[in-house]
Amino acid sequence: MATFTERPYQTECIQAILDAGPGRHLIALATGLGKTVVFTHLTGVGRVLILSHRDELVRQPEKYYGGKVRFGVEKAEEHATDEEVVSASVQSLSQDSRLTRFSPDAFETIIVDEAHHAAAPTYRKILDYFTGAKRILGFTATPKRGDDVGLSCVFDDIIFSRDIRWGITHQYLSRIRCEEIRAAYSLDHIEKTNGDYSASQIEKLFLGEDVTVIPTAARAYLEKCHSTGRHTLIYCVTKRISRVLLETIRKMLPENEKEQVQAVFGDTPDEERAKILSDFQDGTVRCIINCMVLTEGTDLPVCDAVINLRPTCRNTLYQQMVGRGTRLYPTKEYCLVLDIIPDTGSSYGRSLCTAPTLFGIDPSALPPSKRAELTDDVDLLEFCDALSSMYAERSARVELLSRNVDLFLSDCETVFGVEHGRTIEACAAACHELSEKKNAACGVDFGDLVAEVFADEFKRYRFRPDWEQEIWMSEPDVLDQVRVWFPAVPGAGHASTQTISGHLPLSDALELIRMYCFIQPDFYHYCWSRSAQQSWKRMDATSAQRGKLQFTLKQQGILVTDKSVLNKLDASTLIDWAMRYKKARKMSEAFVQASSGKQTKKATAAVNTVEGLLNEQEVFCGPADESAFRLFMDTVRARYAAVCESIREMEEAKQAAFKKAMETSELRVPFSVQIGKGQSFTDAQLSMLTSLEHRIGIFMDFRIETLTRRQASLAISFLMMVRNMPSEIRDAVEFPDAKQVCLSAEKAEATVFVFRQVPKKKEKV
Repeated sequence: MATFTERPYQTECIQAILDAGPGRHLIALATGLGKTVVFTHLTGVGRVLILSHRDELVRQPEKYYGGKVRFGVEKAEEHATDEEVVSASVQSLSQDSRLTRFSPDAFETIIVDEAHHAAAPTYRKILDYFTGAKRILGFTATPKRGDDVGLSCVFDDIIFSRDIRWGITHQYLSRIRCEEIRAAYSLDHIEKTNGDYSASQIEKLFLGEDVTVIPTAARAYLEKCHSTGRHTLIYCVTKRISRVLLETIRKMLPENEKEQVQAVFGDTPDEERAKILSDFQDGTVRCIINCMVLTEGTDLPVCDAVINLRPTCRNTLYQQMVGRGTRLYPTKEYCLVLDIIPDTGSSYGRSLCTAPTLFGIDPSALPPSKRAELTDDVDLLEFCDALSSMYAERSARVELLSRNVDLFLSDCETVFGVEHGRTIEACAAACHELSEKKNAACGVDFGDLVAEVFADEFKRYRFRPDWEQEIWMSEPDVLDQVRVWFPAVPGAGHASTQTISGHLPLSDALELIRMYCFIQPDFYHYCWSRSAQQSWKRMDATSAQRGKLQFTLKQQGILVTDKSVLNKLDASTLIDWAMRYKKARKMSEAFVQASSGKQTKKATAAVNTVEGLLNEQEVFCGPADESAFRLFMDTVRARYAAVCESIREMEEAKQAAFKKAMETSELRVPFSVQIGKGQSFTDAQLSMLTSLEHRIGIFMDFRIETLTRRQASLAISFLMMVRNMPSEIRDAVEFPDAKQVCLSAEKAEATVFVFRQVPKKKEKV
């Protein structure tokens, strides 16, 4: 039996596991760092169950034990008995007939290999059954969640982590070089299923008429890999694509070299597969094309080139594919990674994983000049590290911010179109489609919250408590932990120049965001609440909204008329986009002027503008003050509880008043007003006020130029209460002093509306 000597970090990992003791722990080791050596060298952990999600991985750990333990297998026709170590296929063991053969306390330790699959129902069923297990240890290649399902439902913490950067830096993994090969296709209209691009739709795209993706990939292999004697693995989406690519490459090769390119699939017979892999290792076969077979658990250290013809937005999957080429080998100088990427498409393709994403760099955010530097002459890690260092400098941060503005402008072109004369209905449809794609791609359930999705994983999601404030949240990690940034002072209707941030589980963060939003005045609920927005979908856009859109979008030649079919929500969304579009165009011009080096007033003003933007971003760069953030959370929760109690008391008072109103001629309903003193009303308030007046038929006749935010808030609350009155009361009362009460809001924190019954007319005898 072969023996496996522990590397220093593997010994350190084993000790970390033993020190952690009982519990559900996650270990993150990059592909190629030898996780199997770690969990097969654990001692003093009792009887062990190893779970693997593919049959071919079940026997793999046996050789690492070196015959020192009795090793049982539970899969297909094989059944384990009382062995010290049982390695099982999840598909087999999850069957009731197999699972119940073991007692719930049969194993002290459960090892979950490739733990990024552990949230699946079959895994959960097995883990929930073995209630006697003292420790559950999950091993995964990356602690990043990406578009995979979070693992917080299975594991409690990450107790040891060594990523691909660490492995390369400490010379335990091969260096990487990469190149992007652009092919004539776009991912714009490819849907996502289970968090990744639809395989069937990509197959239809790649194999369609007049599509040259396959020949492009074939030429890339021949020119970059075959001609230089590389051992290459090519990853495809489907078997059909794999076979077409195999035939295409072989047609381009001399007769005596055709068999050097082979294909392996899930249904390839074991003996045939073993021979192909053996021939690959000794050089008889120089290229293996596969469809999701050689991703996990395959040890082919001779591989020094990986071609990715399998577009994915899953970080874990991408690292598994590239990881086949990062293992060390005596004659390997580096692993070459070729990504076959789309040459066209909107910013929706930002989530596409390519080689730089291994080191936290979003290629789509790079300017073309930097992307052009990614060739097989440049070490990828050195390139990404240099880029990260550059971004710490002011000039580089300006460049990155400029690129992000350009990406937003690209989204705006998708929404508003580049052709002259586009209809507002087409803009609304494009905006809705883009938002749906981004939200579907993120894989997070926001409940009633409205979230905007951005390309930056650090500031991935934005929430709008009102029209001015912003709450930001990062991409969740594999344990669903996020960082959130709130305005430092819980307020309403104004932007805060300071922020406060901290780390929370995803569910807790979303609940805190919901509480913060809820304590804002009712009329702001349309900013952040999906359920509140539903009523706006059923309402026609107001004349004020149409006028705003017509004025804002006239330069784009977008037609907005009283006859345009547009609901209130779409109009509000497009107004927001149009205003941000206008601001982004100004910022884009400012970046150009600021970098021009000119001494003109315009250039100087642009420099000041960019400097201000950089200063705004500084608040996201510092460490979180977790102690202050806990106090902030307590404040928000206390205010939320107070608001809920106030609502409850108000509703009880209203119900009592309504009941009394049926018996008396007068109805008094109290209101509390605490915001916006001395401030001018907002456009959103005016729009809401006008809409309610027309729906209810009560017109306040305010002098708009003198109306304050507090007065508008009280008027809106009054009209919403009238709208919610039982119809038998609403039709039988009048409001003699409503306007005067609203105008008095500036002088009091609380006020009372008086409703009087309309005297019934005496019937003529």
